[in-house]
Amino acid sequence: MIKPEGFNKILLEGLLVYGKEAYTLSEIRKKCWEFLKPQINFEKYNINPDQVKKDIKLMSIPVDFLLNADLK
Repeated sequence: MIKPEGFNKILLEGLLVYGKEAYTLSEIRKKCWEFLKPQINFEKYNINPDQVKKDIKLMSIPVDFLLNADLK
């Protein structure tokens, strides 16, 4: 989710869900960047893409189970 937050700032929130493969933190960071890069209008918000790539922060969600499904 991309939300404007103040002057020339954007708050990026996301959840990376992956299959059975294990990834290193650098691989996860790379996948996040590959997902985010085409979705951000860097010129419109006057944002440096290299800074965004560098500032991506990762954290785990401390839960036993996570449900990601469409409920009908």
